[in-house]
Amino acid sequence: MLTTGFKLFFGLFVAATFGAVVLGYTSGGNHLGPVTFGYKGSVGFVFGYTVLMVAGFASGAVGLLLQAFRDGDAEAAAQLLGTDTAPVGQTPLGDSMWPLIGAVAAGTTVVGLVVHPAVMGVGLILGILTMFEWTMSAWADRATGDPQANRELRDSVMRPIELPALALGAVALMVASVSRVFLASSANGAVLAATILALVIIGIAVLFATKPKVSKNVATAVVLIVAFGVLVTGTIAAVVGERDFEHSSDESRESEEGTSDGSSTDSEGDGSHKTDAGAEGEASDE
Repeated sequence: MLTTGFKLFFGLFVAATFGAVVLGYTSGGNHLGPVTFGYKGSVGFVFGYTVLMVAGFASGAVGLLLQAFRDGDAEAAAQLLGTDTAPVGQTPLGDSMWPLIGAVAAGTTVVGLVVHPAVMGVGLILGILTMFEWTMSAWADRATGDPQANRELRDSVMRPIELPALALGAVALMVASVSRVFLASSANGAVLAATILALVIIGIAVLFATKPKVSKNVATAVVLIVAFGVLVTGTIAAVVGERDFEHSSDESRESEEGTSDGSSTDSEGDGSHKTDAGAEGEASDE
C-alpha cells in the first residue's frame, strides 16, 4: 500500500524529471542526451536541466524514505528504534532553523537572477537541500510522543546521508571559492590570499589545540564564520571574473621562431640569386 507522502513526492519526482527532459530537448538537446544525463548527446540548457534533475531525485529519495517508514507509522518507528512499541502521543514541535535557511535560499536565488547565474545556482541548491531536511525533520518531530526518541529516529535515518554529503559539499565549495579568488587576483595577490588563508587555518588549529575545553558551539561557530567568509569572497570573485593572463614567453618564442625562419629564407634566397648571377656570368664569357 503506497502512503500519501510517497504519492506526493513521487509525483514531484515525475514532474521534475519530465520537465528536465522537455527543457533539454526544447533548449538544444539532441539524440538521447536529455534522457541519459548527457552521456549520449547534449542536454541543452545545462543549468536548468541540472536543477530540475536534482530536485526530482531529491523528491524521489524523500518519497522512498516516507514509504519505507510508512509516513511515521508507530510500528516502523519502533522497529527502527529497536523497541517493542514506540511512544505515542502528540509532541510539541521544537524550534527549527529550516524556515530561516529556506528564506536565505529564496533571497539568494532572487539576487542571483540579477547578479550572476552561479549565485542563483547556490540559492536553488540550498533550497532543494532545505526542502529535503525540513521534510525529514517535520516527519521525525511527529513520529512519536518522546522528543528524545524523535531525535534518535531522525539521526539514525539522516546521519549516514548528511555527514558524507556535507563533507563533500563543504570541500567542493571551499575549493571552488578559493580557486575563484586566485583566478580573480593578480599573481602577487593570489600569493597573498593563499598566505592569509593558510595563516587563518593554522591559527584556528592552534587555538583549538591550546584550548581543549572550547565548547562545541563555539568551535562550530568559528568554523562556520570562516567558511561563510571564504564562500562570500569566492562568490564576489566569480562575479568579478578572471584576470587577464599574459603569455609573453609564448609570444616571444613565436616571434623568435618567425625571425629565424625569415632569416633562413633570406639566406637561401641570396644564395639562389648568387647562383643565378654566376650562371649568367659564365654564359656571357662563353
